[in-house]
Amino acid sequence: MMDTISVLSTILVNLLTLISILVVIRKEKRRELRESEQRYKELVQTIVAEKDKEYQKEQKVFGKIQEVENTLNNELEILKMNVHFSESQKAVEIEKLRASIENLMILIKGLNDRVSELVQRLNDIEKLTKVVYEFIGYTKGEKNAKRKSQQ
Repeated sequence: MMDTISVLSTILVNLLTLISILVVIRKEKRRELRESEQRYKELVQTIVAEKDKEYQKEQKVFGKIQEVENTLNNELEILKMNVHFSESQKAVEIEKLRASIENLMILIKGLNDRVSELVQRLNDIEKLTKVVYEFIGYTKGEKNAKRKSQQ
């Protein structure tokens, strides 16, 4: 029986040793798991911090791009307004020029009519002069001959 007790006691000691080893291993695994979780949390925090920094940089760049885009849009609008104003001014100037040309054409037509009237009067005066000379008895040839003879 002693042998049995001795064997049982050895088995119990061995079991207790195994249990204590298992407990130590379990504690060590839990500690490693906690450390691993802690490292994971730290890694996640580091990555999140880096991503936040990158996001902030991207936001700054995006803000500057938006600012440049707004400036360019404003400049484009100013240019469009200037072009529209220039086109409006050009249209006004063209309309003034067209009106001036119409007035000039009217004046030219009036002047042309006046010149035609003066030419007609000159023709009438020449006819009248010819009739007067014929009435007096002179023809152009006689008049010239008379002048030559007087000289």
